[in-house]
Amino acid sequence: MHKKLFLRKAKISFCLALSLLFFSSNLLACTSDKDESLDHSTQTVYEDATYFRKNVVSLKAANVESTSSDEDNNEETIEETTSSNSNSQTQAEIITSTIASEASTSSSSSSSTNSLAYRASISSFTFDEEAYNNLDQTASAYIENFSVINQNPELPTGCEVTSLTMVLNYYGYEITNTELASNYLNTGSLGSNPYVNFVGSPFSSSSYGCYSPVIVDCATSFGANAINISYCSYSELLNYVSQGYPVIVWGTMGMTATRYGSSSWTDSEGNTVIWRGNEHCLVLVGYDVSADIAYLADPLTGAIESYSLKTFLQRWVEQDSQAVLVY
Repeated sequence: MHKKLFLRKAKISFCLALSLLFFSSNLLACTSDKDESLDHSTQTVYEDATYFRKNVVSLKAANVESTSSDEDNNEETIEETTSSNSNSQTQAEIITSTIASEASTSSSSSSSTNSLAYRASISSFTFDEEAYNNLDQTASAYIENFSVINQNPELPTGCEVTSLTMVLNYYGYEITNTELASNYLNTGSLGSNPYVNFVGSPFSSSSYGCYSPVIVDCATSFGANAINISYCSYSELLNYVSQGYPVIVWGTMGMTATRYGSSSWTDSEGNTVIWRGNEHCLVLVGYDVSADIAYLADPLTGAIESYSLKTFLQRWVEQDSQAVLVY
């Protein structure tokens, strides 16, 4: 009797050991899927990229007053006159929402809205003067032989997909910006969500644009490796360039000030989309901290432009510190 009981217990222990071994091997297999060839400065780069790709959904509904309804609202030429009501309680809730680096959703949202979307409705973003002053003053880098593509005349509002094309070409992929826009870029109506798709068509001057998750999806759909590195620090952003990686970044046309809430609309899910006027996408290919210079491949001018590094970082923050790395 005791022998049978002993054998039964031994059999159960053996099965449990096998189960534990199977679980451990699967866990190791999952973690080994991450590409370790790129020296990322933070592990959260991978976590954020996975999170954004799986959880990009509509913006949280929020009422924010528009103060520039008579100005240019699209990335290059469009004029819109839409506006929305504001109340201080809603803005306070948005401002205190969890930021994207925590990669979590809010239980108070009626839709599964990610934290990146919460930040899109904040009326101002703070430039970190201390972090800028603490940059290594001796640091500089420049990526040679980077070819610039002019988005015009074919893609008057297609700075994002053109910036992606430049980076893909740099890595040896043979693709044009019009081919990429036609076959791999998710597009939607003028009332859609820039975190989900390009709002309008990049072939039309009466369109808006898209944000970092859409460009990540476009690159991966094409077959390249891309990750969302939005919200990395200033030093981390520059460090990617130092490692030889051109970085797709969001700023403004000519580095002029961002116009918050220059336009707004309600998407198909009933959420309010707040557009940040003057939005523009470029490729960071070089910098010199001591000289206060950022070198950016500008698809609007078709050339590598020299901007103030500090001004560029300010505009980058105003456009929600969005960045995409292709490798």
